[in-house]
Amino acid sequence: MKGAVFLLVVVCCAVAGGAAALDFSGDGGGEGTRTAAVAVDPSWRFPSRRLRDAYVALQTWKQQAIFSDPKNLTADWVGPDVCNYTGVFCAPLPWDRRVLAVAGVDLNHGDIAGYLPPELGLLADLALLHLNSNRFCGILPSTLRRLHLLHELDLSNNRFVGPFPNVVLAMPALRFLDLRFNDFEGGVPSQLFDKPLDAIFLNHNRFRFQLPDNFGNSPVSVIVVAHNSFGGCLPASLGNIYRRHHHRHPVAQHHHCRHRHRITLAHGHQSTAFHMDHHLLRYTPAHGHQSSEFHMDHHLLLHYIDSVSLKEEHLKYTCSALTLTSGNGGQQ
Repeated sequence: MKGAVFLLVVVCCAVAGGAAALDFSGDGGGEGTRTAAVAVDPSWRFPSRRLRDAYVALQTWKQQAIFSDPKNLTADWVGPDVCNYTGVFCAPLPWDRRVLAVAGVDLNHGDIAGYLPPELGLLADLALLHLNSNRFCGILPSTLRRLHLLHELDLSNNRFVGPFPNVVLAMPALRFLDLRFNDFEGGVPSQLFDKPLDAIFLNHNRFRFQLPDNFGNSPVSVIVVAHNSFGGCLPASLGNIYRRHHHRHPVAQHHHCRHRHRITLAHGHQSTAFHMDHHLLRYTPAHGHQSSEFHMDHHLLLHYIDSVSLKEEHLKYTCSALTLTSGNGGQQ
């Protein structure tokens, strides 16, 4: 038995020969130190350690975590010149133009099947990660918290599962978050609406949550949470959206508000359109139905916040009478 164990250890060491140790222990994600899944040819010379790390990350993704690539987008992911890989974009570092780094990965509409390995945390200089319309599954690795420069994260139209990926809360530069058309479930952390995001897309998942009190604190231009299950009353903080918008575009009220903040709340079969208008929140039941439980149709938006003087006390008053639900339980 001991001989078999020794043989197994020898085989594993032979496979991992030349592979470096990856230290994720300082990231707070519980990954610790990992052995790189791919070996780097010692004869190769990379312009910087950043590009060497990018090679390890991308090759691990291709070799270990991509199971199907019908469009062959990763077919040319060969050799040390990662800046010439399809879908990979390099740029000089903002603080040191002499150093080149991988700044973007765009595999949109690739129909690629696989998952995101922890090694993607080595792409620490990414500004954008676009992976929409693929078949990536599983959960997001906690090592993505290393992406301190990430500005845009688009994971829409995939097969990701699990709770809300809290790792996005640790990305200080993030401004665009798109998680729609996945199978995320559970609650949505209220901290999300305190982040300086410009766009949040959470629609078509399995989230179940109540609109938090700070929902309207978000500085977003668009937020969509349709086709989920949520409840609770309209938080008074929605008035903050109007005040910010009115401050940014004071002339919009005279031009039918070309610059509009859009909030899509939910979907339901019995639809009610809510309009922020003339100091109050009024409702219009669709199809003539009267109901004590109101549903938002996915084509009808919580009215664009424009040319109104919405005050918090009106929302607080209305809050006691309204309950918003998705109607279809988030089924796609």
